[in-house]
Amino acid sequence: MAKAFARKRGRIVGRMHASEVEVVVQLLQQTRDFVAPTRAETGDPLMDLIAGMGESDTAPMEPEDPALRRLLPSAHRSDKDQAAEFRSLTEHSLRQRKARNLDAAIAALGEAEGTKITLDNAQAQALAIALTDVRLVLGERLDLR
Repeated sequence: MAKAFARKRGRIVGRMHASEVEVVVQLLQQTRDFVAPTRAETGDPLMDLIAGMGESDTAPMEPEDPALRRLLPSAHRSDKDQAAEFRSLTEHSLRQRKARNLDAAIAALGEAEGTKITLDNAQAQALAIALTDVRLVLGERLDLR
């Protein structure tokens, strides 16, 4: 059974049974696959930024899936044109950032030694943010308000 995480000697330490870690990792992976960018990355940050600009026929639209709308909300509720323009400039990088964060959380849990999980501050932050994304998706899927 999971034990609360606590700060010990500059690290965040907690305990989770292997089956609990497995479930959490699966949820993190599913959320990562769900939110991952649809456009492939080139590896060059500038080219990745430029790749989506000016592609009006492939500009991202507000997601139809309610869970994805929770993860990638509209920037402007009353002005659809402003929201679409903002989404076209930011959605790909937001998806990249969320996917990288979920990958970091998965890696951090993968380093668990038995039932003991030891995280540095960056890993703990990545895990907290990733679990929030999982919570948002699960909450929407289960219709929790």
